[in-house]
Amino acid sequence: MKASGTANRNAMWSALIVEELARNGIHYFCISPGSRSTPLTSTVARHIKAQSIIFYDERSAAYHAVGYARACGKPAVLICTSGTAAANYYPAVFEAFNDHIPLIILTADRPPELRFTGSNQTIDQVKMYQDRIKWFFDMPAPTEAIAPEMVLTTIDQLVFQASQQPAGPVHLNCMFREPLAFDKDSASIDNVSTLKTWAAQSKPYTRYSFPETTIAESEVQELSAMLNRTPSGIVLLGRLRPNEQTTELQSFLARLNWPVFPDITSGYRLGHSHYPYIALFDLLLAATQWKTQTILHIGGQLNSKRLQQYLEKNAFENYVVINEYDYRYDPGHRVTWKVTGTLANLLPRLSEKIKVSDSTPATEWSALSQSVRQHIKRTINQSSSVSEMAVARIVSQHIPAEHGLYLASSLPVRQMLWFADAHGSHVQVGANRGTSGIDGTLGAATGFARGLYRPVTVVIGDLAFMHDLNALRVLQQLDLPLTLVLINNGGGGIFHFLPVVRQDDIFEPYFATGHDLTFEASATQFGIHYRFCRTNEEFSRDYFQAVGQNHSTIIEVAIDRQRTQEMYQDVIDGIKASMKHKED
Repeated sequence: MKASGTANRNAMWSALIVEELARNGIHYFCISPGSRSTPLTSTVARHIKAQSIIFYDERSAAYHAVGYARACGKPAVLICTSGTAAANYYPAVFEAFNDHIPLIILTADRPPELRFTGSNQTIDQVKMYQDRIKWFFDMPAPTEAIAPEMVLTTIDQLVFQASQQPAGPVHLNCMFREPLAFDKDSASIDNVSTLKTWAAQSKPYTRYSFPETTIAESEVQELSAMLNRTPSGIVLLGRLRPNEQTTELQSFLARLNWPVFPDITSGYRLGHSHYPYIALFDLLLAATQWKTQTILHIGGQLNSKRLQQYLEKNAFENYVVINEYDYRYDPGHRVTWKVTGTLANLLPRLSEKIKVSDSTPATEWSALSQSVRQHIKRTINQSSSVSEMAVARIVSQHIPAEHGLYLASSLPVRQMLWFADAHGSHVQVGANRGTSGIDGTLGAATGFARGLYRPVTVVIGDLAFMHDLNALRVLQQLDLPLTLVLINNGGGGIFHFLPVVRQDDIFEPYFATGHDLTFEASATQFGIHYRFCRTNEEFSRDYFQAVGQNHSTIIEVAIDRQRTQEMYQDVIDGIKASMKHKED
């Protein structure tokens, strides 16, 4: 049966959308099933350059897209039907916006005549993500009255807005009238008379040149003079994108020769055990407070609460933040100078002007770090029972260099920051720290693996695991294994580190939310290999075996969350006692 005029127009516009995305280098589509999005989904399914992955749940799809872009820097495209399907993207939209992750959202919608009429599966999707979106356009229903060039220029603007720094989510709300289905021949764009030149090429219709922020030479001169005047300072490395983890940055840090406190998401916390990198800075700050004149903060946000408290309690003559974002990152209200520009542009120019410093006592920092490392090792060895501290050490020591690491919020990301061994492999680390929620971790980790195109280890707690359980289904579509280290401490272990732990009458049911569940049945349900560990020896053996396999594995680790807090305190007390002994 011949397609109607409406179906043909739906087919043509959808073909233009997907083809123009492909011409902009956007090929990865995360699709959830639905009727109103039929024109877009059908086109992606038949496009020769499109790669698609299917999700039952829009929330997992959105976090997968965030994880993908976090790994490779390119946006994935989300496609869903009308109604509450689009609302399930909301948590991941917040994450992408706060952490400057590029994301392209294509929501299908009813046409204008069906809005606010009680039409089935209809909500108000116009600017539904409000100010958490970089750019929005309400795409009209396909019609012959609008030139097809409008579709192409809109897609080109969409990609530009998503990718221009600071990157972020963009939303195209696509209205379609019925009929929605069409045969594959209806989607041809070769015969669109006004687009013959475009169709004969492989370039986008509108080319965008991305602006580059160049810091004025006078600013570089003033900044280098300030650094040269500072007898001692501290460098904070916040979250860095993979393309910011460069030899130019390492050369600059070596020349400056100040101690560097690397966040777990900076790319320099793991695999960098030598000075100037002070991997165990968080634990050192528990025992001593350094007086310094200047703080140089490079990159994005920091995960260490103790470091943030140190910054808030002390006054600094200079607190300089360097990154390419125009937003304010200054929770302690200490920043005296915000430098907005790319590290690639600024750091080589700074390196030419700063003096090589030899005043920082590298041997003292190394000795302090070695002392902390021994306290951790000693505390772990006091018991054969596996602990979160031991998990962090074992994973960081044995994760292969060709793998990635994804950390759930709450305790896993903190435990890896506190206790990971910097002498292991350097691997790319991801975490949902834009909004720091526990939701979407598994979905994001699968996307991270796809974006890296590497196997990934995921360290996740039991509550975060349950929160995103259905994301495990997508492992069947990936050709990359995940090793899921599932820390089952019977509830929310992070709350044992907070003052509410002293509220005995309400703590367990309302905050720790204890349970007696185990997850072998979940592994069986999704066809994933499974191991269960209670000792350090078992976990070390099973983890080492799992990362060498070509299939996904859940390693469930049984942990006493009360003991986790006690072991942490043992380390802190040991460090403090050691520092006091040295001072005496």
